[in-house]
Amino acid sequence: EVLESMTEAPVFVQAMGIDLEQFHAKERTAFSKNAIFVGRITEAKGVQQVIHAAKITPDWNFKIIGDGPDLDQMKSIGKDIENLEFVGAVENNALPAYYRKASAFILPSIREGMPVSVLEALACGVPTITTDVGQITEVISDKENGFIISGDALSIQTSLHQLEHSDVWANMSKRASESVTNSGLDAATDNILSFMQEIYQSKSTIRGKSKH
Repeated sequence: EVLESMTEAPVFVQAMGIDLEQFHAKERTAFSKNAIFVGRITEAKGVQQVIHAAKITPDWNFKIIGDGPDLDQMKSIGKDIENLEFVGAVENNALPAYYRKASAFILPSIREGMPVSVLEALACGVPTITTDVGQITEVISDKENGFIISGDALSIQTSLHQLEHSDVWANMSKRASESVTNSGLDAATDNILSFMQEIYQSKSTIRGKSKH
């Protein structure tokens, strides 16, 4: 919307595609009380709320994966929480294993665009607990493939408890992987090429009219 307000030219926003041969749910484990966060460790990503959620939900295990400017501060806040682990940065080819062992992905961001981590989690069949910011609601439908929450620790805990019902988690996990079948690298490339073709055709039409 901001870009559209700045120019009269067509604006096309394409989320990054993900490698669906790498990120998939075929080898995922059954439900377990394991939750993960994957992303840059900053206040804007809501990491502190994930830490607080771990503190008030001791029957779940939490892993925070990633690096960033607030890592030391967040480690200090969470240092006495036994069910919380800071994994640090992980190579991209190792991420799918972490996703597939988790039964919930948490991203309570304050600001976002379209985070690739959400697409990766969904592709691996992980129900996603996140906030209504950026383009997230374009892929997350509340209580379908995840939960749209206010972002505080209590709302995270409430969502985790809902996933403990086996039928709820199983249905959400299935819908999660199904919801990103059009988010692969090939689909993203096709979308960009299609937009470029539309622009080329529209310019050709305008040039043709200007000759008359």
